Amino acid sequence: FCAVGCRDSTVQIISLEPGPANLLKPLSFTTLKSRPNSVKLLPPKNANDELILMMGLDDGSCLRATVDPVTGAIGTSPTRRFLGARPVSVSRIPLEGESSLLLLS
Repeated sequence: FCAVGCRDSTVQIISLEPGPANLLKPLSFTTLKSRPNSVKLLPPKNANDELILMMGLDDGSCLRATVDPVTGAIGTSPTRRFLGARPVSVSRIPLEGESSLLLLS
């Protein structure tokens, strides 16, 4: 999957499955209260876990949602956190041998 933040204050999950019928096919989307500044997908640590979708927004807050690893559906209740007055950027970093996310405002 690919997560795409759009200027119309939405985030879409797009299929990267090869083939003309599925490549770049929108699978799900969520509407936000502010424009996304940075969007990252964090892969699951175990095979049965869900993907983590982290969205840094222009208003200084971030949203954390789950994504179903089979269907690409975004979870219905994202968690919002306020980080600061500036837009939030999300970066993937290695931490103790595992992939982690760093959020900066």
